[in-house]
Amino acid sequence: MINATPLYFDFTVKRLGLRKLPDEVLKPDYTAAHRLLIFAEQNYAEGGGSRPWLCVDEDSGEVYGFDPERDAPLFFLNSSVTQFIATFRFLDKWLGANRSLPRDSDAQLRVIDPETYPNSDWRPLVECAMEPELPDAREGSTSSALKSESSPQSP
Repeated sequence: MINATPLYFDFTVKRLGLRKLPDEVLKPDYTAAHRLLIFAEQNYAEGGGSRPWLCVDEDSGEVYGFDPERDAPLFFLNSSVTQFIATFRFLDKWLGANRSLPRDSDAQLRVIDPETYPNSDWRPLVECAMEPELPDAREGSTSSALKSESSPQSP
């Protein structure tokens, strides 16, 4: 949960194998999206929020999200699958245990993917899921949880 809103990652879609994004969501100006291969799905707010696909760029190996309902449907996550797995495992260690992220999470995630994390779409999630700065704010704070149906494994 992120501020009492469920957030799930579904890696079971990999059973279908890597596949291209559906043609109906690919507009002509989404040229970069034509190289993406789906490996998972994200579900925020149990279908009431966003349900982007998690994808790998077949040329660069970079990891992106793609949500056709966003103003900018393509969003960057990590520079490689290896960095994605390391980032996910870090977040799952805390959020999967229904705990807020430590205050130094941003710095720790920069170590995992130093050149690209500052521009990553992970940052808003991390900022939202960090423990409060003020000790008094801890009382009544909402805990967070990250749940996956089949967590990614190291290559």
